[in-house]
Amino acid sequence: MLAQRAKGYSLAYVMRKSALRYAIHIGLLSLFVIWFFATDELCYKGLCLWGLGAFVGALARDFGWLRRIKAQWPFTEKIINWQTVEDLAEGRGYANQPTHVTALPRRA
Repeated sequence: MLAQRAKGYSLAYVMRKSALRYAIHIGLLSLFVIWFFATDELCYKGLCLWGLGAFVGALARDFGWLRRIKAQWPFTEKIINWQTVEDLAEGRGYANQPTHVTALPRRA
């Protein structure tokens, strides 16, 4: 989040961070395409088409989500308390505060 604040929201940045995930998606998509053309059985072809649809749908969902986030970034940048985000990123946030847990009194 801090990197996007410094350089602006970039689809290329998000794609670089998710490159391995998308490489796996494309690899599985390729296997389904190869399997579709390698088999003659109708049930396997149907399974391949189902798999292709699932992977293409997942990619379409991700790219749609990225486009919406990019469109909403100027508003998001205005409403975030950046000092709190920086504190959390540097380990000075609420998660690192010591907690004082006391035991509940026992019933007699």
